[in-house]
Amino acid sequence: LFSYYSIMRYLVQDATGFDLGIYSSALYSAMHGTLFHTNLLNGSFLGNHFSPFMFLLLAVFSVYPHNTTLLVIQAFAIGFAGVPAYMIYEMLDRSKSHRQLGLLLMILFEFAVILIGPISFDFHLMALFPLFYLFTFYFLMRGNKILSLVFLALSISLHAFFSVIMVLLLISIYLQKLWNDHHKVESQTSIVTLPFLFISSILIIIYLIIAEHIKGIISGQSIDLVSLHSLMIYLKERYNITFSLGALDQYVYVKLLMVALMLVGGGVFAFRYPILILPIIPYFLFAFFSGNAAYFIAGYQYTAMFAPVLVAGAAFSISKMASSGILSNQKIKKGIVVSLIIMLIAVNFLLGPISPIFSQNSFGNIESIYSFNYNETSIAVFSLRAYLNHSSSILLQNNIYPPYFQFRNAYLLYSYNLVGNLGTLLKANFTYIIGDMCN
Repeated sequence: LFSYYSIMRYLVQDATGFDLGIYSSALYSAMHGTLFHTNLLNGSFLGNHFSPFMFLLLAVFSVYPHNTTLLVIQAFAIGFAGVPAYMIYEMLDRSKSHRQLGLLLMILFEFAVILIGPISFDFHLMALFPLFYLFTFYFLMRGNKILSLVFLALSISLHAFFSVIMVLLLISIYLQKLWNDHHKVESQTSIVTLPFLFISSILIIIYLIIAEHIKGIISGQSIDLVSLHSLMIYLKERYNITFSLGALDQYVYVKLLMVALMLVGGGVFAFRYPILILPIIPYFLFAFFSGNAAYFIAGYQYTAMFAPVLVAGAAFSISKMASSGILSNQKIKKGIVVSLIIMLIAVNFLLGPISPIFSQNSFGNIESIYSFNYNETSIAVFSLRAYLNHSSSILLQNNIYPPYFQFRNAYLLYSYNLVGNLGTLLKANFTYIIGDMCN
């Protein structure tokens, strides 16, 4: 269903295209001998985001080099993330008599707007993070060192700065274990001991430093982050972030709506275990002090970072209520919890992209699946492609670019001040310029 939604939005030219075009063209370039070069970034993708996972993605993309390949991979990862979410709950529910609560939690996670919103916006490696994060969490708690390290490595291979989240994940599990031991609370045994935490954190930080250095070499732009002042300047220039009340007040209505979506997406339960929410605190501050609205608007890839942390905390909360006997002895409380989860499922379903309601969320980038129409522009864009020589120099509009990712001289007039390709566009002698009637 998620794949169908994503592909339909792509076919009707409503998938925007900048990011989907970046990944498709970068992977196609790698298939033909260049290191993930894309005209849309005026260089290699790895010089913009250090993501070694691109090499694994290339192996799959090479089998069927098409935009829909990426969309299906993303949809599968988001949908399959419900499996480790349920596995975490089942592992924690020692009584094994409240599995229906785990099932409801999994369904809530599958419909949570903050998780599935990214299917509304192109393709992004970030959308794979919830799956890898939850498997890392599960295997750390199960005591499986090899698989926990495998999924930890996959998590930080998506984006170098995910290293911060994963270090905080290790710290949060260790602190939760200390809290349980101090309060004599029965808890699942984890492998996150102090030596494991220390060694793993050092290795992850070393990886982050090396990754940023390699990214600087590829892009030709070294980053000076040796002081707090230089870090603040970097965040301001790159991500439009200023830690001030003015920045926090900007888009305050939309930010409050995102907090509400976090609560109905599982946060209402997760806050019973605040230590486990620690991994998303830095990103929460990053997003809410930024002037870039995409970081905190539903329907973009960035909200996916909140989802796995909240559902892991929610699994802890609900399973502990079940295993402690509170629910089994008081059926009314159990009924209240079940009713609350069902209500949250309904809310997320109605607000989410697969909702049958014919409307667009006023606070996000999510459209109902029933708002897509295969139109004349869509037919023309795909038909025209067959008549153009692949060596042609083409300037395309944002949402039209993805079908033309195989054209090595295709460019996009979008965010040129961000990626620095305006000079290239001004010098180019374009054979074709393609837009739609809306531009």
